[in-house]
Amino acid sequence: MTATKPKTYLFYLDGLRAIAILAVLAFHSDNTWLPGGFLGVEIFFVISGFIITKLLLDEWQKNGRVDLKRFWFRRLRRLIPAAFTMMLTTWICVLLFFPDEINQICEDLIYGITFTNNWNYIINERSYFDLIGRPRLFEHLWSLGIEFQFYIAWALATIMLFRLPRWLACSLILLFALTSTYLMATIYDPNSDPSRVYFGTDTRVSALFIGSLVAFLIRSPEIRLSKLKCKQLNFSALLGVIGLVLFCIYAKSSDTFLYQGGFLCVSILTAIVIGLCLIISQQNYFSFVLMLLSNRVFRAIGVRAYGIYLWHWAIFGLTQPFVDVPLEGLSLLVFRMTLTFVFSEMTFRFIEKPIRNGCIERTIETVFKSTGAEHKKYVVYWTLTGALSLAGCSGLMIVSNQELSVVQQHVINETAEDVSPIIQATTVKLDVERIIFTPELNSSLLEVVIENTVFIQDKAILTAETQEISNGQNSADMIAEQNNISADVPPNNLQIDRNKNGKGYINRIRTIDDTGKKPAVFLLGDSVMVGATPELLKRLPKLSIDSQVGRQLSKGIQILAERKNNGLLSDTVIIHLGNNSPVNVNQMTTLVNLLGDTKKIIFVNLKLPRNYESANNRLFSDIANKNKNVSVIDWRENSMNAKNIFGKDGIHLTANGAKLYAGLISEVLVAQK
Repeated sequence: MTATKPKTYLFYLDGLRAIAILAVLAFHSDNTWLPGGFLGVEIFFVISGFIITKLLLDEWQKNGRVDLKRFWFRRLRRLIPAAFTMMLTTWICVLLFFPDEINQICEDLIYGITFTNNWNYIINERSYFDLIGRPRLFEHLWSLGIEFQFYIAWALATIMLFRLPRWLACSLILLFALTSTYLMATIYDPNSDPSRVYFGTDTRVSALFIGSLVAFLIRSPEIRLSKLKCKQLNFSALLGVIGLVLFCIYAKSSDTFLYQGGFLCVSILTAIVIGLCLIISQQNYFSFVLMLLSNRVFRAIGVRAYGIYLWHWAIFGLTQPFVDVPLEGLSLLVFRMTLTFVFSEMTFRFIEKPIRNGCIERTIETVFKSTGAEHKKYVVYWTLTGALSLAGCSGLMIVSNQELSVVQQHVINETAEDVSPIIQATTVKLDVERIIFTPELNSSLLEVVIENTVFIQDKAILTAETQEISNGQNSADMIAEQNNISADVPPNNLQIDRNKNGKGYINRIRTIDDTGKKPAVFLLGDSVMVGATPELLKRLPKLSIDSQVGRQLSKGIQILAERKNNGLLSDTVIIHLGNNSPVNVNQMTTLVNLLGDTKKIIFVNLKLPRNYESANNRLFSDIANKNKNVSVIDWRENSMNAKNIFGKDGIHLTANGAKLYAGLISEVLVAQK
């Protein structure tokens, strides 16, 4: 095998790959101008379905059979070396520089290696759209899992389909695609996180089937067309490419349309472009579309798209602005892109290309053709290499666990000394001795906070040891009295919702009031507020709170509408949302109109390492300037002027951060009373 591209190589597919990977990069760069960049993965799926089916079909037509072992070996050779290189490199990097993240990465490693990441996230109810905090560094391997699972099953299925008449085979493939789309539309719930249908092989495989359908439909010898007909196809293909770009520009992950046929539309549009380009490429006429998609830049990016996809997520995840690197905006984007392209180029040159050109086969052939001492030399060499690699991985695992234990103990010791004494109230007090605040209150550590927070009924009178809040001016009983939220609330009114698998992953924390009366103050937030809930209830025991990991403003609007319909909308509503996704003007207008009769609407603005931070905060300020009953707590300014407020993700709160957060809200409630 040589490095030269075969004559049947379809260069325009590299152009589509380039468009797809650039869209994905833009989406993961937290921009606000390409919210549909995640559809690049859908384009990849269609391309993969087309290529795999075409390879199988060509072999069947040539030999009358398909060598499944050879096919699967070639797929493994294509996917595994670069993926393993990325995973091992990321693992070592995390072990050396981010030891507190090693537990998460070790958990995901086995699923990444076996290409079952997507089902792991479904079973454990991980959210793809929870953008807050440091992402799981192997999360992007979910799409490779879907492709790999498809390769295994589809190779077997095609052997049967090849024996059928073309119309029947195409009808069955179309039925498979429509069934997958139907499952997505049926399982999708617009009022809940769409990650289940986004990650599911059963709900996303339709794109791979649509790509396969193109290979089945256009399998005849070259199709000859007139020049006029060719121009018409060129124009149609160009419109298809423009349509894909427009989808990426205007589609949003929260659009119901996407999950009720929208993904299928993107797949069909991609398939049309591929099919038209395939027909056009068989003509002898000039084609602007082929020239566009086959230009040298697109081809260079396209052939490296797999490596770029592998590396970008880990690099982006380990370069959080003002957490890992002192950069943001354009400078951060340039830095991330540079690292991504450098690592992907190295992988392409030294891993993908040599292996694709037969490095593994030549090595195996050399070993088996060797005799005597030379054969023993190869056997000893590769045995030692494998043994050392295995020992190294085992050593890394052992060291990882030891490092993790040390980090965990350090966290407990450090934070236990930092927690302030008990703030007592007439009806509820928190036993702070049993609170373990962690420097990073992310979703995997929230259980430690909540399960070690014990609410104790206590009718004793406030003692002289009652502590003051963070600014030293207003004591807890004073705040409670002025806001009328400290009276007889049962301490067991805190409801903790976990994921369904029973592993303790906390998803939502809310207070439950069975009296049917609307509370004086209602707080609505995401995982940042979840982390501050113990401190908030310690200071203001009768607060009504509803905070949920990964919550977006769109879901918050639904919750407020439901409370309004039930007559439970408070006179004061405090909202801290917008960390997980960009906010738009329509959402803000809808929210303010919904809360039109509310006396006080208070937004807590954002401090997070995301490019949409300033845009969201600007919307909060604009809406406050236009409405007298709306105000903003400047969390960004106050948190940046304080020390030891955030964990390593730059968003979630330390013990000091929880105190500052609760203190600011308490002060605002007192001031506006």
